[in-house]
Amino acid sequence: MRLSQARAELAFARDAWGQAAEAATHVIDQSRSRHRPKYEALGLITRARAAHRLGAPSALRDARAAVDVARRLADPAVLLDGLIVLLDVDGSDALLDEARRTARNIVRAVSDESLRSVFLRSVSSRTARVLAT
Repeated sequence: MRLSQARAELAFARDAWGQAAEAATHVIDQSRSRHRPKYEALGLITRARAAHRLGAPSALRDARAAVDVARRLADPAVLLDGLIVLLDVDGSDALLDEARRTARNIVRAVSDESLRSVFLRSVSSRTARVLAT
C-alpha cells in the first residue's frame, strides 16, 4: 500500500493526473480489503486531488469520503490534508474553521521549533488561508 501510495503521489507530482487517480484507486482498494483506514484516506485524498485537476465531479465525493475516514482515524495530519483538498474542491467557512483548528492543534502539539516550522511551511505551500487568522 505504501508503494502504491508513493506511485500515486509521484504521478500527481508529474501532473499525470489520470495515472495518479488510477494508482490511488489501487491504494483505496487495497486499504479497504486490509482494513487500513489511514491508507484509504490518503488514497482518497490523492484521487480527489487528481480528479479535481481533471475537472471530474468525483473529486468532491472522494474529498468528502477522505475527510469522513480521517475524522474516524483521529489523525490530525491526515485530517488536515483531507480538509485542505475538500476546501480546494468545495470550500465552506465551516470547513475552513475546522482546518484552522486542526492546524492550530498540530502546532501546539509539536514542541520542536524546526519541526513546527517545516509543518507551517508545508501547510502554507498548499493553502495559505488555513494559516491566516
